[in-house]
Amino acid sequence: MSFQPNVSVSASHRLSPAGTSFALKDIPWRPMRQSWSSPKTISTGLCAGHAYKLTWGSNEPQKRSLRHGRNGLVVRAQATASSEQVPLMKQRFLTSEGSQVMVDVQSNVNSYAVTVRVLRDNAARQGAGPMLHWGMYRASLDKWHHPNEVIPQGSASDPSTGGMRSPMMWDGGAGLWVCRFEVPTKLAPLSLAMVLFYPDSQMYEGPVRGTHFSVPIGMRPGEPGPPGASIITSSKAASGEVSYSINFSVFSRHAKGISLVLVRVQQDADGSFPIRPTPAPPGSPLTAATSALQGRGYLEVALDPVVHKTGDMWHVCVEGLKSISSMTYGWRAEGEASWADGGRFDPAYVLLDPYAPRTVPVVLPEGYWNTAPRLPPYIRMDQPVLMSSLAAFTQNFDWQGAHLPLTGSAGRGNRSLEQLVVCEVDVVAFTQDSSVPSERRGKYLGVLDRLPALVESGATAVLLDSVAYSGPTLSPGPGGTQRRTPLSLMAPDPKFAVGGPMTAAQELKQVIQAMHRAGLEVLLQLEFCVTSELSDPADAGLQGMMGIDGAVYYRRGGNGKQILNTGHPVVRKLVVDTLLHWAQEYCVDGFVLINAENLVQDAFGSVLDNPPLAEEIAHDPRLKALKLVAAVSEPALLPRSGTRGFPHWGVWAEWNMRFAGDMTAYLGTNRLGMLSAVATRITGSADLFSPRWDAGLPGGLAAGRRPAFGLNANQAPGDNPLQRTLSAIMPPSPPPSASGASMGPPSGPTTSSGASPSTVPPLEILTRTLLLAQFMSMGVPSFTASSVLGSPGLLRFVGLLAALRESCRDLLSPPLYESPRELTWHAAMPASEVDWAGTSTSPNSNVIGFSVRNNRNRAIFVVFNPYPDPLAVSMPAPPEGCAWRRVVDTGAPPPGDATLEGAVVSGAGQLPIKPRAGVVLLAVPAPRSAAASSPPGPPRVAPVSQAS
Repeated sequence: MSFQPNVSVSASHRLSPAGTSFALKDIPWRPMRQSWSSPKTISTGLCAGHAYKLTWGSNEPQKRSLRHGRNGLVVRAQATASSEQVPLMKQRFLTSEGSQVMVDVQSNVNSYAVTVRVLRDNAARQGAGPMLHWGMYRASLDKWHHPNEVIPQGSASDPSTGGMRSPMMWDGGAGLWVCRFEVPTKLAPLSLAMVLFYPDSQMYEGPVRGTHFSVPIGMRPGEPGPPGASIITSSKAASGEVSYSINFSVFSRHAKGISLVLVRVQQDADGSFPIRPTPAPPGSPLTAATSALQGRGYLEVALDPVVHKTGDMWHVCVEGLKSISSMTYGWRAEGEASWADGGRFDPAYVLLDPYAPRTVPVVLPEGYWNTAPRLPPYIRMDQPVLMSSLAAFTQNFDWQGAHLPLTGSAGRGNRSLEQLVVCEVDVVAFTQDSSVPSERRGKYLGVLDRLPALVESGATAVLLDSVAYSGPTLSPGPGGTQRRTPLSLMAPDPKFAVGGPMTAAQELKQVIQAMHRAGLEVLLQLEFCVTSELSDPADAGLQGMMGIDGAVYYRRGGNGKQILNTGHPVVRKLVVDTLLHWAQEYCVDGFVLINAENLVQDAFGSVLDNPPLAEEIAHDPRLKALKLVAAVSEPALLPRSGTRGFPHWGVWAEWNMRFAGDMTAYLGTNRLGMLSAVATRITGSADLFSPRWDAGLPGGLAAGRRPAFGLNANQAPGDNPLQRTLSAIMPPSPPPSASGASMGPPSGPTTSSGASPSTVPPLEILTRTLLLAQFMSMGVPSFTASSVLGSPGLLRFVGLLAALRESCRDLLSPPLYESPRELTWHAAMPASEVDWAGTSTSPNSNVIGFSVRNNRNRAIFVVFNPYPDPLAVSMPAPPEGCAWRRVVDTGAPPPGDATLEGAVVSGAGQLPIKPRAGVVLLAVPAPRSAAASSPPGPPRVAPVSQAS
C-alpha cells in the first residue's frame, strides 16, 4: 500500500523574512509499501533557515506536496470537500476549583461542531450539575453576542451579565457533563467565551488565569513564530477555489490587548487592483499618499491573551481565507500610554506589521467606520492607512537565472572588492532625465531606461538608495541634505511603482534582474536607526512599531529623538531577518547600512566593543557571503571613539569618510599639513584597515582588512551632487583680467558645464580631480549618479577612469598592503622632499605626486595641484625604454581631460598643471630616440610611518 505524504512544518513557510518561493517544481514522491498505525517521521532538514519535518500517514484525506525552492519551503495541501466531521482542535482547561473543561472542535463544509465536556470534582462542589455561561465575540473581548442559530435548546439569557446560560447534559457512560454547539461556517472566525455557572449556589467557576475560557472557532490559537504572516496549510475545493490557514504573529511585551484587523481590497475580474487617488493636503499626516487601494471588506479578531499569547508573542491562525492576493492585515494594540516608559498605545489606530514584506496604502471601507471598536480622532475617512499585504504569497517572479546564489559557483556576485566601482543611484532623482518616458519618471522602471548610462560609467555595482517604504516627509541628512527614512523595513516603496502599490515588488525585481544581466551587482542602502514613524498620536504617526510596543522597538537617542533600539534582542532579530529577506527574495548582492553606529550600542545606548548585532550579521553564513558596508555618521559613537572604525571581524567593509574629509580639505581648500593624511588615504587608509594587535583592542577592532574594504567616497551616503558640496567650500573665482580675455560669451565647442573648452570652470576641474583621486587610490571608488551621469562629459571621463584603473589594477589596487610594487612619493621640485610635516615655506611645497611601478616595466605617475594657480612640477624618469603618455588632465577641456591616446611626454622635464587639477602619466614603449634621452632618476620613497 502506498501513501501520499503529509507535511508538518515546525517553522512553516513564512511570508517574511525568507520571502516567497515561486516557479518551483514539485518533488516526485516515491510510493512506500509500508503501513503504520500512526504518522512516522521519515525526513528532517533545514531549508532557507527553516526546519521542516515530513510525516506519512494512511488516514489523511488530504493530498499534499512539498515545494523546495531557493527562498524557502512551500507547503501546498489539496483536499476534496467532505460532509464528514474533521477534527480540528482539542483543548483542556483547569478551573479555579479543580474541575476540568475539555473542548473538541470539528468541522465540515457548512459548520463547526463544538463540544464542551466538564469533568467535575464532586468533592469540591455538590448539588445540581453546572450550566454553561457563555457568549461569542470577535472584535472585542468585552462584547459578547449570541447568534440565534448557535443557541442550544433550553438556554436563557441572563440580563444582569448579558451572558447566555445553557444547560449541560449528563453523559453517564463517560461520567461527564456535556454541552454542544453548531456554529455556521459563515460566522467564523470568532471565539466562544465561557465559564461554569452553578444555579443552586449562584456561583461561577472560571479559569485559573483570566476571566473566562476562550475557544477559537474558524481559527486556531496559532504559533508564536515565525513573526509576521505564514501559510500553514492550503486546501483546494472541487470548484477549484483555494482556502488558506494563515498564522499571524507579532511581538508586544507591554500591550494589554491585541487585535488582528483584516481588510480585503477591491480587485477587478482581470486580477488588477483599481487605484484610488487620495488627497494630500498641506500638513497631511504620515500616511498621506498620492494613490491607494480601496477596501471593501473588513474583519477584526480580538486575541485572548490566555489563548493567543506565548511569552511576549501574540498569535492567531485564521482558517478559510480565500483570494489572499486581495487580503491585507494590520494590528490594533491597547495598553498604558505612559510617555515616561515609552508607551504610545492607542487602540484607535490600525498598525503595520514590522515583518510586512508588502506594504500598501488602503482606504478603509465604510464597514470599518461603522463597526470598528474605536476610531482615531486624527484621521479622515478618505485618508489611507498602511496595511500589510498577503499578495506576496501569490506573486510569482521568474529570475531566469539572473539571480545571485548566496553561496556556490564562481561568477557574478563573487566579484572581489578590488574589482568594485560603485555608482550610487536615487530612483527619484536618477529617473528625471529626458530619456525616461514621463510615466516612468520617479519610478523603479525608469531606471531601466538609463541602464546604458550606468554601464558606460564603468560601474560594476549599483547602490540603490532608500527603496524600502518611507514616509512622504524627508529627514535631515549630512551636509544639510534631505533623505528618506524607512517606515516599513522589509517592503519596497509602492510610490515608485508604475503599476500601482501591488506591483512594487515585481517592478523592483525587474530592475535588479536587468542590472544582473548587464553584469552589475546591486547593493541596497538600508537604515536601522531613524525611521519615518512619529511618536505622537496627534501627528497620526502611530503606524507600526511605535504603536505596537514603542518601549521595546525604540529608545531615545542622544539628540532626544526616537531611534530603533537595535540593542534589544527582538529588534536585533528584526534587523537580521530584514537583511535575509532582501537578500533571499530580491537577490541583492550586499548592503550599505547608514547610521551604522546604532548597531554597536546596547538597549541603553552604551557603546560596546563587541556588539552582538554586528557580530551576528558578520557570522551569519547567509549574510557574510554578501558585501556588507557600514556607513557611520557619528564616529564618536563607535568603540574606542571610532579610531579603528566599525567592528568588523574581517567581514564588514566601511564607508571611508576619512577619505572624503582629507581629500576635500586638501584639494578643495589647499590646507597645509595634509600631505601625510593624503598619502594615507591614497595607500588604502591603513590607520583603519591594517591590523593592530599591540593596542589591547578586541579582535573585531584589532584584526586587519584588505585596503578594498574601504569605500572611498567624496561625501556621505546619499545620491547628492558632489558639485553642490564643493560649491560651498570653494573660494570665489578671481575677477576677469583687465584685458577682458575671459569676457563675453564663449564661442565654439563647450565642456559639459557649458564653458568654453579653453576655460574649464574651476568647480568642474575640482570635481574631476576628486573623482580622479578616488580611482587612483587603494580602496573602492564610489560616486553618485547625480554627480556624473547627468553630464555627458563627466560620464565619459569617469568611464575612462574606470577603464584605466582596471588596466592598472596591479599597480593601483593590489589586494594587500604588502603586495609587491614600488611606490615613490614626489614633490614639485626635482631636488626637494615631500613636506610631510607641513612646515616648509618653499613655493609649491603642498604639491604631492606618486609613481608606482613593478618589475614588468609597468608604471604610472599621478600628481595633484591643490593651489588656485597653475604651476609646473618635475616628472620622474619613466622606466627604461619607456616614455610617459598623458592619459588624464583634469584641467584640460574634453577630450584631453581623459584619453588613452594622449600626448607622449618624453624625458624627465617639467609638467604644467592647471589650478586644483590632477594629471596622470602612463608608461608606454618609447620611440628609440626618446628612450635614449630618458635616463632613470633617483626614487624618493616616503617613510612608511608617514605614508600610512
